Amino acid sequence: MSGSIQGRTANEGNVGIFSFAAIFIFLHILFELRVIGTVCKFVTIITKAIGKIRVFFFIFAAATYFFMGGRYDAVNEDFGAENWQFHALMMIYFFFTVILMLNVLIALINGAFNDGDETWRRVWLLNRLQVVESAENLSYLIPGYRQSSPWFPREIYYSATDKEVREFAEKYPSVDNQDVVNADKSRTNNPEDPWTLLQTQQAALKQEMANMQGQSKEQLERLQGQGDALKKQNGDLVKLNDDLNDRLKDMQETFNSQTTALMALIEDMRHRLPPASS
Repeated sequence: MSGSIQGRTANEGNVGIFSFAAIFIFLHILFELRVIGTVCKFVTIITKAIGKIRVFFFIFAAATYFFMGGRYDAVNEDFGAENWQFHALMMIYFFFTVILMLNVLIALINGAFNDGDETWRRVWLLNRLQVVESAENLSYLIPGYRQSSPWFPREIYYSATDKEVREFAEKYPSVDNQDVVNADKSRTNNPEDPWTLLQTQQAALKQEMANMQGQSKEQLERLQGQGDALKKQNGDLVKLNDDLNDRLKDMQETFNSQTTALMALIEDMRHRLPPASS
């Protein structure tokens, strides 16, 4: 392509520049075609793969160039094929470049492929959004379009924080802030305004959630208090049960000792009484 372009000109310029220009034009067209789902899928996978392996090529650039270009020339004539060191280093070199590094490269590309296959839809939607946004903004530059009021909405609603409002006022001091205040007041005083209704519903939901949180907190505290009271009552009952068991044990021992003494007294009295005469 670059040769054809150069042939159609006065044979001036560098062929390399034309070649790289053709490559960049092709890449630009390819990126512009990402609004098409099929093209975006493959472009996203390729860009993800290049992003994953760029550090790999940066660190191992020389070795990557050697095993991709087939450059294995000896750096010194004395370091020839008859030396065992040469064969050992070649084995180590081939192991790291052909086996290890190539498999690492394949694994990185595989991970990038999976990542791109999962995320290409979001990239595609984002590119379509940018194209549609650019087309809409471009239509505002047409004088006939700007003069036709039916093409524009009657009202535009937007939200901004206090910080954004201050930054806007500092950036555009010529804008009358009173217009913004009046517009905000008119919007607030209109109960049928969608934004006002939304804010009212949001405030009501926040208040309801706050009330529910307060009630839940009170119920939780009440349950915790009841649980502590039950624990205390359980401890008192256990202590009372232990005391009753101790008292019953003492009473049983006293009763046993008194019974033993009474039996001994009866036996002694029976021995002391004279036998009955016949």
